[in-house]
Amino acid sequence: QLLFGFHTDRDFSMDFIHNFQTFYPAVSLLTWHPAVLYLLIYKPGPISKPIRYGYITNQVCLMLNEWIFCILLRIYPLVPYPALILLSFGVILPNPPFEFLLLTMHQKMASNTTSRLRLSQRFHLLHLSARQLKTTQNVMIYVLIGLMVANVVGFSAFGIRTKKAEEILNRPELSWLKDRHGEVFVFGDVSDPEWFAYECYLLSGCLLIDFSLVAFFSMHSIYIIYLTKVPSF
Repeated sequence: QLLFGFHTDRDFSMDFIHNFQTFYPAVSLLTWHPAVLYLLIYKPGPISKPIRYGYITNQVCLMLNEWIFCILLRIYPLVPYPALILLSFGVILPNPPFEFLLLTMHQKMASNTTSRLRLSQRFHLLHLSARQLKTTQNVMIYVLIGLMVANVVGFSAFGIRTKKAEEILNRPELSWLKDRHGEVFVFGDVSDPEWFAYECYLLSGCLLIDFSLVAFFSMHSIYIIYLTKVPSF
Protein backbone atom coordinates (compact mmCIF):
# COMPACT_ATOMS: atom_id res chain seq x y z
CA GLN A 1 0.00 0.00 0.00
CA LEU A 2 1.06 3.56 -0.72
CA LEU A 3 0.86 6.66 1.45
CA PHE A 4 -2.45 8.59 1.27
CA GLY A 5 -4.08 5.63 -0.47
CA PHE A 6 -2.44 6.31 -3.84
CA HIS A 7 -2.45 2.56 -4.54
CA THR A 8 -6.20 2.95 -5.13
CA ASP A 9 -5.55 5.68 -7.68
CA ARG A 10 -2.87 3.58 -9.36
CA ASP A 11 -4.82 0.31 -9.48
CA PHE A 12 -8.41 1.46 -9.99
CA SER A 13 -9.74 5.00 -9.76
CA MET A 14 -7.54 6.72 -12.37
CA ASP A 15 -8.29 4.11 -15.03
CA PHE A 16 -11.97 4.13 -14.11
CA ILE A 17 -12.23 7.92 -14.41
CA HIS A 18 -10.38 7.99 -17.71
CA ASN A 19 -12.55 5.21 -19.17
CA PHE A 20 -15.66 7.05 -18.00
CA GLN A 21 -14.40 10.26 -19.62
CA THR A 22 -13.98 8.34 -22.87
CA PHE A 23 -17.37 6.64 -23.07
CA TYR A 24 -19.64 9.23 -21.42
CA PRO A 25 -19.37 11.94 -24.12
CA ALA A 26 -19.65 9.29 -26.84
CA VAL A 27 -23.06 8.37 -25.40
CA SER A 28 -24.34 11.80 -24.36
CA LEU A 29 -23.33 13.59 -27.55
CA LEU A 30 -25.22 11.03 -29.63
CA THR A 31 -28.32 10.50 -27.48
CA TRP A 32 -29.92 12.88 -24.98
CA HIS A 33 -28.26 16.14 -26.04
CA PRO A 34 -29.45 15.82 -29.68
CA ALA A 35 -32.88 14.74 -28.40
CA VAL A 36 -33.19 17.80 -26.16
CA LEU A 37 -32.02 20.12 -28.96
CA TYR A 38 -34.55 18.57 -31.35
CA LEU A 39 -37.40 19.22 -28.92
CA LEU A 40 -36.25 22.78 -28.21
CA ILE A 41 -35.84 23.65 -31.90
CA TYR A 42 -38.72 21.82 -33.57
CA LYS A 43 -41.24 21.23 -30.75
CA PRO A 44 -40.70 24.02 -28.21
CA GLY A 45 -44.33 24.21 -27.10
CA PRO A 46 -45.38 27.34 -25.15
CA ILE A 47 -41.81 28.24 -24.10
CA SER A 48 -40.98 31.91 -24.72
CA LYS A 49 -38.10 32.73 -27.07
CA PRO A 50 -35.64 34.03 -24.42
CA ILE A 51 -36.09 30.88 -22.31
CA ARG A 52 -35.93 28.67 -25.40
CA TYR A 53 -32.73 30.31 -26.66
CA GLY A 54 -31.28 30.09 -23.17
CA TYR A 55 -31.92 26.34 -23.01
CA ILE A 56 -30.49 25.82 -26.50
CA THR A 57 -27.35 27.77 -25.57
CA ASN A 58 -27.10 25.82 -22.33
CA GLN A 59 -27.24 22.50 -24.19
CA VAL A 60 -24.60 23.61 -26.70
CA CYS A 61 -22.30 24.73 -23.86
CA LEU A 62 -22.83 21.43 -22.04
CA MET A 63 -21.84 19.57 -25.20
CA LEU A 64 -18.73 21.72 -25.56
CA ASN A 65 -17.82 21.19 -21.92
CA GLU A 66 -18.19 17.43 -22.21
CA TRP A 67 -16.14 17.31 -25.41
CA ILE A 68 -13.34 19.49 -24.05
CA PHE A 69 -13.09 18.19 -20.48
CA CYS A 70 -13.63 14.54 -21.38
CA ILE A 71 -11.68 14.38 -24.65
CA LEU A 72 -9.38 17.38 -25.11
CA LEU A 73 -8.63 18.05 -21.44
CA ARG A 74 -8.69 15.26 -18.88
CA ILE A 75 -7.93 16.34 -15.34
CA TYR A 76 -7.25 14.01 -12.45
CA PRO A 77 -6.47 15.57 -9.03
CA LEU A 78 -3.71 14.03 -6.91
CA VAL A 79 -5.22 14.70 -3.49
CA PRO A 80 -3.93 15.59 -0.88
CA TYR A 81 -1.08 17.05 -2.94
CA PRO A 82 -1.78 20.39 -4.65
CA ALA A 83 -1.20 18.63 -7.96
CA LEU A 84 -3.07 17.24 -10.95
CA ILE A 85 -2.40 15.21 -14.05
CA LEU A 86 -3.55 16.21 -17.53
CA LEU A 87 -3.87 13.54 -20.19
CA SER A 88 -4.61 15.92 -23.04
CA PHE A 89 -4.82 19.63 -23.80
CA GLY A 90 -7.48 22.28 -24.13
CA VAL A 91 -9.22 24.95 -22.09
CA ILE A 92 -12.60 26.65 -22.01
CA LEU A 93 -14.20 29.37 -19.93
CA PRO A 94 -17.18 28.40 -17.79
CA ASN A 95 -20.48 29.22 -19.49
CA PRO A 96 -23.21 31.58 -18.23
CA PRO A 97 -26.42 30.15 -19.81
CA PHE A 98 -27.56 28.57 -16.54
CA GLU A 99 -27.37 31.91 -14.73
CA PHE A 100 -29.22 33.57 -17.61
CA LEU A 101 -31.99 30.97 -17.43
CA LEU A 102 -32.22 31.21 -13.66
CA LEU A 103 -32.51 35.01 -13.58
CA THR A 104 -34.85 35.22 -16.58
CA MET A 105 -37.24 32.58 -15.26
CA HIS A 106 -37.09 34.07 -11.77
CA GLN A 107 -38.06 37.49 -13.12
CA LYS A 108 -40.91 36.00 -15.14
CA MET A 109 -42.24 34.46 -11.96
CA ALA A 110 -41.73 37.63 -9.95
CA SER A 111 -43.36 39.85 -12.59
CA ASN A 112 -46.85 39.15 -11.25
CA THR A 113 -45.94 39.68 -7.62
CA THR A 114 -45.13 42.64 -5.40
CA SER A 115 -41.73 41.23 -4.48
CA ARG A 116 -38.88 43.71 -4.13
CA LEU A 117 -36.81 41.30 -6.20
CA ARG A 118 -38.61 42.36 -9.37
CA LEU A 119 -35.40 43.76 -10.78
CA SER A 120 -36.89 45.02 -14.02
CA GLN A 121 -39.78 46.77 -12.26
CA ARG A 122 -37.44 49.17 -10.50
CA PHE A 123 -36.21 50.43 -13.85
CA HIS A 124 -39.79 50.65 -15.13
CA LEU A 125 -40.65 53.00 -12.28
CA LEU A 126 -37.87 55.29 -13.51
CA HIS A 127 -39.58 55.44 -16.94
CA LEU A 128 -36.64 53.95 -18.79
CA SER A 129 -36.92 52.19 -22.14
CA ALA A 130 -37.69 48.49 -22.52
CA ARG A 131 -34.10 47.81 -23.56
CA GLN A 132 -32.92 49.27 -20.27
CA LEU A 133 -35.30 47.15 -18.21
CA LYS A 134 -32.93 44.19 -18.37
CA THR A 135 -29.87 46.17 -17.31
CA THR A 136 -29.92 44.85 -13.75
CA GLN A 137 -30.17 41.24 -14.86
CA ASN A 138 -27.40 41.74 -17.41
CA VAL A 139 -25.12 43.36 -14.83
CA MET A 140 -25.62 40.40 -12.49
CA ILE A 141 -24.81 37.95 -15.29
CA TYR A 142 -21.71 39.95 -16.28
CA VAL A 143 -20.54 39.94 -12.66
CA LEU A 144 -20.92 36.16 -12.48
CA ILE A 145 -19.04 35.76 -15.76
CA GLY A 146 -16.33 38.07 -14.43
CA LEU A 147 -15.93 35.87 -11.37
CA MET A 148 -15.53 32.81 -13.56
CA VAL A 149 -12.98 34.53 -15.78
CA ALA A 150 -11.10 35.63 -12.67
CA ASN A 151 -10.49 31.97 -11.86
CA VAL A 152 -8.94 31.39 -15.27
CA VAL A 153 -6.65 34.38 -14.73
CA GLY A 154 -5.92 33.24 -11.19
CA PHE A 155 -4.98 29.75 -12.32
CA SER A 156 -2.62 31.21 -14.91
CA ALA A 157 -1.08 33.60 -12.39
CA PHE A 158 -0.83 31.32 -9.34
CA GLY A 159 -0.54 27.88 -10.96
CA ILE A 160 3.25 27.94 -10.61
CA ARG A 161 5.23 24.70 -10.62
CA THR A 162 7.01 24.24 -7.32
CA LYS A 163 10.79 23.98 -7.24
CA LYS A 164 10.38 20.72 -5.30
CA ALA A 165 8.37 19.08 -8.10
CA GLU A 166 10.99 16.50 -9.07
CA GLU A 167 11.63 15.52 -5.46
CA ILE A 168 7.90 15.16 -4.80
CA LEU A 169 7.32 13.07 -7.94
CA ASN A 170 10.13 10.71 -6.91
CA ARG A 171 8.39 9.85 -3.65
CA PRO A 172 7.12 6.23 -3.45
CA GLU A 173 3.44 7.23 -3.46
CA LEU A 174 3.83 9.21 -6.71
CA SER A 175 6.71 7.54 -8.54
CA TRP A 176 4.28 5.26 -10.45
CA LEU A 177 3.08 8.33 -12.38
CA LYS A 178 6.25 8.14 -14.49
CA ASP A 179 4.78 5.10 -16.25
CA ARG A 180 1.55 6.93 -17.05
CA HIS A 181 0.76 9.12 -20.01
CA GLY A 182 0.10 12.79 -19.44
CA GLU A 183 1.76 15.73 -17.76
CA VAL A 184 1.81 16.14 -13.99
CA PHE A 185 1.51 19.65 -12.54
CA VAL A 186 2.81 19.95 -8.98
CA PHE A 187 2.14 23.30 -7.30
CA GLY A 188 3.44 22.47 -3.84
CA ASP A 189 3.71 19.90 -1.09
CA VAL A 190 1.07 18.45 1.22
CA SER A 191 -0.32 21.29 3.40
CA ASP A 192 1.95 23.72 1.54
CA PRO A 193 0.34 24.72 -1.80
CA GLU A 194 2.62 27.77 -2.08
CA TRP A 195 1.30 30.27 -4.67
CA PHE A 196 -1.55 27.96 -5.66
CA ALA A 197 -3.17 28.70 -2.31
CA TYR A 198 -4.21 32.13 -3.61
CA GLU A 199 -6.05 30.51 -6.52
CA CYS A 200 -7.79 28.21 -4.03
CA TYR A 201 -8.90 31.24 -2.01
CA LEU A 202 -10.10 32.97 -5.18
CA LEU A 203 -11.98 29.88 -6.33
CA SER A 204 -13.61 29.41 -2.92
CA GLY A 205 -14.78 33.03 -2.83
CA CYS A 206 -16.17 32.89 -6.37
CA LEU A 207 -17.98 29.62 -5.72
CA LEU A 208 -19.44 30.99 -2.50
CA ILE A 209 -20.82 34.06 -4.28
CA ASP A 210 -22.02 32.13 -7.33
CA PHE A 211 -23.74 29.31 -5.49
CA SER A 212 -25.22 31.69 -2.92
CA LEU A 213 -26.95 33.65 -5.70
CA VAL A 214 -28.09 30.48 -7.45
CA ALA A 215 -29.46 29.04 -4.20
CA PHE A 216 -31.15 32.32 -3.26
CA PHE A 217 -32.94 32.84 -6.57
CA SER A 218 -33.86 29.15 -6.78
CA MET A 219 -35.41 29.18 -3.31
CA HIS A 220 -37.20 32.45 -3.99
CA SER A 221 -38.61 31.01 -7.23
CA ILE A 222 -39.89 28.00 -5.30
CA TYR A 223 -41.45 30.38 -2.77
CA ILE A 224 -43.20 32.30 -5.56
CA ILE A 225 -44.50 29.05 -7.06
CA TYR A 226 -45.84 28.11 -3.65
CA LEU A 227 -47.66 31.42 -3.18
CA THR A 228 -48.87 32.25 -6.67
CA LYS A 229 -49.98 30.71 -9.91
CA VAL A 230 -46.93 30.53 -12.14
CA PRO A 231 -47.40 32.18 -15.58
CA SER A 232 -46.56 30.07 -18.64
CA PHE A 233 -43.05 30.43 -20.04
